[in-house]
Amino acid sequence: MNWTYKLDGTALTFNTLGATTLALCQEGSLDRQFLQLLGDTVAYVEADGKLILNLKMDAGNMVFKRENAETVVTGSIVSAESAVLPEDAIIQVQIQDTSQADAPATVIGEQIMEAAGAQFPIGFKVAYNPSDVDQRFTYSMGVRITDASGKLIFVSDTVVPVITNGHPTSDVTINVVSVGQQEVNQPAITITSPQSGETLDGPYIASGTGTGLFEGNVVVRLLDGNGDLMAEQATTLQGENVGTGGFGTWQVQFDNIYGQPQSNGTIEASDPETVTEALFEYGGLCYLHFVDGDVLLVKPKPDANRLDALNRLTTTYIDAGHIDRTQNRELLQLAHDYDDMIALVVFPTFTVAQVIQVAQAGRRLPAGITRFIVPDRILRVNLDIDLLQADLPLRQKNRQLHEYLAEKQRRGDIRHYDESLYLLDE
Repeated sequence: MNWTYKLDGTALTFNTLGATTLALCQEGSLDRQFLQLLGDTVAYVEADGKLILNLKMDAGNMVFKRENAETVVTGSIVSAESAVLPEDAIIQVQIQDTSQADAPATVIGEQIMEAAGAQFPIGFKVAYNPSDVDQRFTYSMGVRITDASGKLIFVSDTVVPVITNGHPTSDVTINVVSVGQQEVNQPAITITSPQSGETLDGPYIASGTGTGLFEGNVVVRLLDGNGDLMAEQATTLQGENVGTGGFGTWQVQFDNIYGQPQSNGTIEASDPETVTEALFEYGGLCYLHFVDGDVLLVKPKPDANRLDALNRLTTTYIDAGHIDRTQNRELLQLAHDYDDMIALVVFPTFTVAQVIQVAQAGRRLPAGITRFIVPDRILRVNLDIDLLQADLPLRQKNRQLHEYLAEKQRRGDIRHYDESLYLLDE
C-alpha cells in the first residue's frame, strides 16, 4: 500500500500514490472500508495513549491503540566464585510472583538462553505482561543454570525484588552460587538474606538455600534478644528434586513483627526435626504442627509448675475433640490418612529416669504421652509377689526365676509370636 500524508497542525490527510494489493487480505477482511475511512481523515488528536482520526462530514472517528511496548526487566547475572560456566550451559531467568511465602512461585516472565561460551557477568532481558502485575504483590528474580544433561550447576541464592514497591526493572543484579559441590544427602540450610547485623524495618523477606531436607521442608524462626520466639513460618524449598533431598531455595515474608525498635534479634532456619529439639530447649510443653505447615509452641507461664501445666493441657484438648495417638510424625502421610485432621501434637521425649523421678515424687505424667517399646516382651510371668518382696539375695531370686522358666519350657508352655500386635480399645 503506497500512501502519503499531509500534516498541518492537527489537520491530517492521506493520499494514495498508486495501486494497492489485496493479495494478503483474507476472506471477510475489512480492507476496503479501512482504506476508504483512512482517505476520509481530516484531523487527528492523541488522548489517553490513543490516536484518534477524525473523519470528514462528522462521520465518526477511527481509534488506534498503541500496542503494549515490550515491558522488561534487564540486568546481569554475576557470581563471586571463580567457577567457569560450561560452553553448553542453559540459563533460565524468571520473574516470579513470590507473594505467597508458603506456596510455589508463579512465573510471569521467563528467558531461556544458551551460554555459548559466555562467562559471568551475563546480561538478561526478561519480558512480562503488565496486566499480570498486581501492585500489592511481591515479585522477584530467580536464575537456574544447568549443563547440557540438565544437571543443575548454578542457582540464585538471594531474593532480588523487582517491579513493585519501588523496586527496579533495570540494572538488576542477580548473584548465583555453584551447587555442583553440594552433597544432596547431607542436610544443610543457609540464610543468605538478611545479612548479619542488618537493620530490618517493616515487612521484609528472609531467604536462603537448602539441601538434603525431608520433603524440602524448612522452618524459619525469629527470636528476640532474649531468645524468645517472636514469629515463625514454615515453607518448602523451590527447585527440582527438593522433595527427595535435592538442592533448592526458600524464602518467607514476615509482615507483622512486634518488638522494641533497634533491639537485637536472631533469625534461624532449620528442618522440622531440628526445630522439634530446639523448641523444648525453651521450656515448651509441646508443639502443634498444623496441616497447613504452621508450627505453634505451647509454653507454660513463667511461674507455673510444668507438670501441672502439662496435665491441664492434655485434659483440655482431650475434652475438646477426637484424639488418636500415633508414633508417626510425617504430617503429609497423617493428613492423607485423616481427612479431618487439624494438627499433630508433639510432646518431648521423656527418659525412663524422668518417668521414675516423677513417680517417686508421687506424681504422674499424663496418660498417652509416654510409651516405651520393650522388644521381646514376656507376658504372664506369674511369680509369687512374696518372692519378689522377700529379703533374699538377688542370686537366689534369679535362680528360682530360672527354674520357673525351665519348667515352662519343658512342658512346652512358651510360645513366640513374630507378627505385629493390634489392640482394639473398648
